[in-house]
Amino acid sequence: MPKRKRSVHGGGSVYQRKGDGRWVAKFKVEATGKWRELYARTEKEAYAKLQQALFEQKQGTLVTAPQQSLQAHMEHWLQVKRLELKDGTYTYYRVYTEAYILPVLGHIRLQKLTDAHIQSFYADLLEDVSANTVRLIHGILRTALEAAVRWKKIPLNPCKTVTPPRAVKKELTYLTLEQAQRLLEGARNHKLECLLTLALATGMRQGELLALRWSDIDFQKATLHVTRSLSYRNPDGTGYEHKVEEPNGCQLCQCPRSKPSRSLTLRSRRCRNTASSNWKDASKHPSGKTKGWCFRMIQVGICGLTR
Repeated sequence: MPKRKRSVHGGGSVYQRKGDGRWVAKFKVEATGKWRELYARTEKEAYAKLQQALFEQKQGTLVTAPQQSLQAHMEHWLQVKRLELKDGTYTYYRVYTEAYILPVLGHIRLQKLTDAHIQSFYADLLEDVSANTVRLIHGILRTALEAAVRWKKIPLNPCKTVTPPRAVKKELTYLTLEQAQRLLEGARNHKLECLLTLALATGMRQGELLALRWSDIDFQKATLHVTRSLSYRNPDGTGYEHKVEEPNGCQLCQCPRSKPSRSLTLRSRRCRNTASSNWKDASKHPSGKTKGWCFRMIQVGICGLTR
């Protein structure tokens, strides 16, 4: 015969159901004001579940959100992060999430995801990608699961007990003086000669170079102001489009006053003057093919390929 309901100190009650004889631990969720039922096979197990739930509620770690898969959580988290991240950072978050995390872990229920799942995931990844890439993925997943803890979807972040691979310090490679000279020689009279020379002289990033406008350049003082950057990939992952990002600050670059740079300056100004009123800053951004100018010009200058 089913036992009657018994109240528990601290709130809630335990009783046995008439139909299947299972034991039920029932308590009120303070955050929502709704009653929640936990099921168990024995009376002792029901009391233990109830005490654990009341303890978590007191500690503020009780899960109150509905269950969902890791994929559903990651998609919602990316929508939230879109509001605060720059396009480049958001794109890298989305690309790594869709390419690596979701295909392997996306189907797992968020509350069922364990450190063992994640540790095994990293071990398999190391067979195809570098340790530094795995560490980047770990950073994304850890941040996303930390948000799940704040949103009461999970009590603890399983990434905190996972050991990511040790970072591998990469030795940076630079062009030698001879290689730089050969590169400039190969770029001579090419339409991107000015751009390539400026890249070697200042060390500007590709996006910064492609976003330059005439108003950024002071020919008299041989300086230019880096005030924006051009991105090409659509952050939402729906294709490619050009977008100019305005940075938080401004960087001043001093251009060398060498004879070649003066020659290029004159040619650049002549090009603008020839265009006269027809010239429009940023009226047409470089195409995807132009975005690869760096690799092609290095091949031209160092490997001796024809333009």
